[in-house]
Amino acid sequence: MSSDYSHKLRDPRWQKKRLEIMQRDEFVCQKCFSSEATLNVHHCYYETGFDPWDYPSASVITLCEFCHSDEDSYADRKQSLIKAFGNLGFLSEDIIDLAGSLSTIKQDHPRDIFFISALCHWLSSADHRDAMVDVYFRELRAKNRKHPGGGPTADGLEISATGRDSCESGTAERKDEAGMVA
Repeated sequence: MSSDYSHKLRDPRWQKKRLEIMQRDEFVCQKCFSSEATLNVHHCYYETGFDPWDYPSASVITLCEFCHSDEDSYADRKQSLIKAFGNLGFLSEDIIDLAGSLSTIKQDHPRDIFFISALCHWLSSADHRDAMVDVYFRELRAKNRKHPGGGPTADGLEISATGRDSCESGTAERKDEAGMVA
């Protein structure tokens, strides 16, 4: 940690923000729920040019020293996660959509760190995944009925005039603005 950053952590603006976050989190580690260990306030990400107190409150969290150290050890793995998504064929837009969906869930359950574990457990079941896909394509069919001539939907999926058949078979295609299959 640079001496400049250490100096910023002693700044009254950071001390105030730090106290607000710990009060919000009821002076409990939000990962292991310890109230006995020494607590830190963890930044979930860093932006160049931001001071420690400039971050939105939702992006800082109270962690005990052990969990904070553990979380910091995963920092390099975040970039590996993006690479892993790319290796699986996910595009940037897919990752942004996923992050947006997770953000919505996180807003509904702001202090529940276990929602990701629950989601992973739920998605590990083929029956649950199939049900989710069925709901998605049912929604596409409903959009197709609203736009019977075809064309792009709000989420960028191209629905043909015969979209009902392609949706039922799971073959709806992504097309670019020129109508080419992406």
